[in-house]
Amino acid sequence: MTIAGEPVTVSISRRVRTGHLQEFDHALRALIEAARRSPGHLGAQVLRGTPSAEYRDFYLLYRFASLETLLAWERSEERARLVSRVDALCDSGARQDYSGLEAWFDLPTYQQPPRRVMALLTLLGIWPLVSLTLWLIAPHIAPLPFLMRTAITSTLLVLGMTYFVMPLLVRFVLRWIWTSRSPPFPVEGDT
Repeated sequence: MTIAGEPVTVSISRRVRTGHLQEFDHALRALIEAARRSPGHLGAQVLRGTPSAEYRDFYLLYRFASLETLLAWERSEERARLVSRVDALCDSGARQDYSGLEAWFDLPTYQQPPRRVMALLTLLGIWPLVSLTLWLIAPHIAPLPFLMRTAITSTLLVLGMTYFVMPLLVRFVLRWIWTSRSPPFPVEGDT
């Protein structure tokens, strides 16, 4: 479920025939470059699955600031033209939209990262955020009733994790969170 005004992550997978990999790469780069110029675009990453003799799987993750900015991009003629070019080179594909923290852990891959890794990554994000909140905010809200203090603190933590901490953490440790049994893939940086 997507909440108005909340960032949206879209996950798209495509299976590309081996003979079309170079052409697909050019078409995908053109699509990402066009999306980058679209208002509300927050970034994109391409994950490449291990190639076989017949095909290679690609996963495109991209974020927009809100459902409204995503829809504006998706309704554009430029996107329709570029997606048509990309899709013509693919055998199959799928799409999933995410919002909030679910987007950081439900990435397309051959195998999800272990829960202990997700828990550790979340702890690495929460701990400094809680420490800063308690140090900087708690003294100012101390006179408020308990439930009001916890509501303010919880809101700050969720917003901080969703919009600041998790995007940074995932960007820096993306390769680490996948298990060694997952196939290797190069990650193209934020665009």
